[in-house]
Amino acid sequence: MIVTPAAPAVAASCILKHPNGVLSSDSFRREREALRLWSTEQAKIENGTWHEQAPKIVALGVAFEQYREYSKVQNRSHNTYIEPVLKMCERELDPKHLLARVKPELIDAVRQRRVKEVEHTTADKDLGVLKAFFNWCINWGMGATNPVCKVMNRTGFLGE
Repeated sequence: MIVTPAAPAVAASCILKHPNGVLSSDSFRREREALRLWSTEQAKIENGTWHEQAPKIVALGVAFEQYREYSKVQNRSHNTYIEPVLKMCERELDPKHLLARVKPELIDAVRQRRVKEVEHTTADKDLGVLKAFFNWCINWGMGATNPVCKVMNRTGFLGE
């Protein structure tokens, strides 16, 4: 005969419906824990951050290498257009810096230094390559946000 312990009684459950229609539910032993989860998730829905994922801990240099391999296959102009920008970014940014810690201020500082060396349009094209890189990181689950979207080029913000 096999004896299994009885399952603990569930005192409260929390069912959430997210704006994209996905339902999620959790069971708790205490009603207070269920209310805490419900209130935090409700605040995320109201703020519009319910769909943001926690970023993985990935170094910028590792992400550059993976994007470089992807770009060699996907972009015909990789050697002449994308590779020089990636090399410039590796010079300007620390490869050991975490991808999740890259802020718009850091990208803007790189752009300001770059404008002193080249024309504004070249610096704007460099921002476009960086924007594509961070979007690729988001699509592959390495990052949660794109810091380039908050940086201004000569015509305005580089929003998504």
